[in-house]
Amino acid sequence: MSKRQSIHTIAKEVGLSATTVSLIINGVGKENRISDAAIKRVEDYLEKIDYRPNVLAKALRTGKTNVIGMLVEDISDPFFSAIARGAEVGLEEAGYRIFFMSTKNKLENAKFRLDILKSYNVDGFIIAPTPGLEKEIQKLTKSGKPIVLFDRYSPELQTCNVVVDNRRGAMTGAMELMNSGYRNIAFVTLASKQVQMEDRKKGYIDALGTIHKKERILEVPYNQTTEQNTLAIRDFLIKNNELDGVLFGTNYLAIAGLQAFKDLKLTVGKDIGVVGFDDNTNFALFTPSITAIAQPVNHIARCIVKEMTTALSKDPDWIPTTTILNTTLVKRESSSKL
Repeated sequence: MSKRQSIHTIAKEVGLSATTVSLIINGVGKENRISDAAIKRVEDYLEKIDYRPNVLAKALRTGKTNVIGMLVEDISDPFFSAIARGAEVGLEEAGYRIFFMSTKNKLENAKFRLDILKSYNVDGFIIAPTPGLEKEIQKLTKSGKPIVLFDRYSPELQTCNVVVDNRRGAMTGAMELMNSGYRNIAFVTLASKQVQMEDRKKGYIDALGTIHKKERILEVPYNQTTEQNTLAIRDFLIKNNELDGVLFGTNYLAIAGLQAFKDLKLTVGKDIGVVGFDDNTNFALFTPSITAIAQPVNHIARCIVKEMTTALSKDPDWIPTTTILNTTLVKRESSSKL
């Protein structure tokens, strides 16, 4: 269709009133006792001309777009894509669509994309916030629209939050290595002050404290390539050649670490034990397979959907809460001594 047709033009073509056509387009034809035949006539014509309703115009009329904006760190990351897909399915069942955007964990990207979502007048926001975005989210809370933060949050913000117990999860991962006989255990993580990364570091420190061992922590910049991370981990291992176990703060750091072990001819499960935070679909396929702390992505998605739809329903009893979910140790070969 080269030119958008107006409601009045469509009404003339199908032989109905503009009001009737408008009700059908907005999905409330049956509620207003419009016949199935009339609804089908309009729907067939709309399909024929490839009609797309103007979302902004609808928002001006109704105050709603039935669109939820979602900001994630990286939609190609298996963790974020799984949660995004789960949220998409759940919200579609409730009559909403999701507008996804990736921030690459950069503040300027996040601000720009948040402005886009606001300009589209989305009905709610699901956000994995980047460092420094707190001020923008604080402003957003004044709009009265539902905001659900996930993966990380700021205790100072009055938002609904869905997170996991990162501290306990990391401690479980480090304890798994200790229980298998590893003693000189390092933690490889991101140079980040975000709450989830800080909690993972605290969990590692908690575990090391139980056996009174020295902490060995490598923090790498967030935006490095896999090759850069591999080089940093390799140098760290050379300088700390007494290490016999490593807990990785993310799954992609674990993958970089596995390459570093290969470069140094270290056998995983024999020379060095490995646990990664966040499972990866490929971890079970490695030889040896990789033990991981798995986050309950399906449960996270369900909680996000529940909180968002409850808030959108204007339930008077709904208040922003923080939901903390448990992680699971997926025990494989890399944490057991061969």
